[in-house]
Order: sequence, then C-alpha cells, then structure tokens
Amino acid sequence: MPRARTITLATAATAAALLMAPAAHAAPEDATATAAYGDAEVWLEAKEGERFERRLVYAAAPDATPKVLAANFRARDPYSKARGSTDEVALGRDAGGRLTALAVGGGAIYATPVTGTPALRAIPATTRRDRAPSIFRGRIAFQREVGDTSAVYAGTLTERTARRVAGESEPAHQLRSPAIGARGSIAFITYVEGNAPKYFLDLATPGRATRRIYRHVMGETENGLLHVVGVSPDGRRLRVDRRVEASTSTLTFSLPGGKRL
Repeated sequence: MPRARTITLATAATAAALLMAPAAHAAPEDATATAAYGDAEVWLEAKEGERFERRLVYAAAPDATPKVLAANFRARDPYSKARGSTDEVALGRDAGGRLTALAVGGGAIYATPVTGTPALRAIPATTRRDRAPSIFRGRIAFQREVGDTSAVYAGTLTERTARRVAGESEPAHQLRSPAIGARGSIAFITYVEGNAPKYFLDLATPGRATRRIYRHVMGETENGLLHVVGVSPDGRRLRVDRRVEASTSTLTFSLPGGKRL
C-alpha cells in the first residue's frame, strides 16, 4: 500500500525554513500513513498476515521511543468502492491543548490523546463515508463521500452533528484534502475532471462566502496535482504542493485571509 505523508509545520516563525528542508521522521518507511506536528509524528503500520488490522503508533520526536496507541486498529477496506479508501491519519491539538491523533477506520474517524493512557474513540459526527481528517484546537474538517459526489464537513471532536461546508452535485467535481486552521477557516481542493483537468484551491471561512484563492489548470498532455499538505500549529499558514510532471513546488497561504505568501 502506498505511503501517504502529511507534514504540519512546527511554528510560524520557522515555517519558511521548514518548507525548504525535509524534516527527520520517526515513522518507518513501510508505514501506510503518517502525519506530523512539529517533531511529533503518528503513523499506521500494517500487521503481518492481517488484511485490515493496523497498529497506530506515536513518537514525540524522531529519536523518541515509539508508543503504540492502538495495537489492533481496524482500517478501512482498501478494496471498497469509496474513492480514496486508504489509510489516513492526522495530528493536532484538542480544545484543551492536548496533542491528539486521528485515524480513519472501518466505521468512522477515530481520535485519541497521545499522552497518558490512549483512549481511541469514534468521533460522534463521523461515519464510514468520511475520510481525509484535519484537526485544529478541537475543531475538525473532513471529506465525505456521497455516492459519486463528495463534500467537505466541519465539526468538533465531541459534537454529534457536523455541518456541510461545501459540496458538489456533479460527479466530475471532487472535493479533496480539507485542512482547518485559524478562526475555523477550511481550505480544500476542488478537482474538475476533463481533457484539461483543473485544480482549484478554495477557502471557506465562517461568515464569508467560499473563495477561490488559487487555480491550477493542466494542459491536455500534462500530468500534475494540487495537494493540501498541512497547516501550521498556530493555524495561520497553509502549505500546498503543486506538481507538474516531475517538478514539485510549494505554495504558502495565510489563514484565515487566504493571501499567498
């Protein structure tokens, strides 16, 4: 299974330096999904002989002793009909400031604090159709698959309902990679299929209409991608990777304003 890595910047002050240089990683190369928050990292690793079970593991730093948060975490079926039904994790702080790991499981998105005794629990507002979680100070954003369409939802770790932030009624339009930051702002990718695929970076901020803050239109013969990588721990910087053929560049935007930096 391919490895998906999500990088969250350590501080706003050091963001520029971190964007230019890769960080050391605690997760093994065969981890099925990883997420980082500064030096801390959480990941899923496959269990030999088990199709769906994973270990959810956390390390406070690249040289720290790994801590198993869940020894028998049931992952989502990689052969299900849901788009992108692969292993996914996120790492951020809850409303009380505790560092918290999120993982996409078979029936919901699950969360546990990484310190003290792990207590993996389903987030009440999430379902088996939800994926691509993001967390900032107890608020969450995630992608929900509804038939052939997708939508972006926002909620919290504890509430039983979530609100729809954006949704597309056309199967050719897919919403991807939501990331939540300061003041509840949520950035996400809108992908439009076609002979010349289009990627749009959209920003939803409470009290304002959703804005399109970046456009990436591919040529008919080009291969490329626009992907939200993560948000800084203070919630004020968004990192996006733009790939065209073999070339990848990093874009940075302010949150909640959406200004390109």
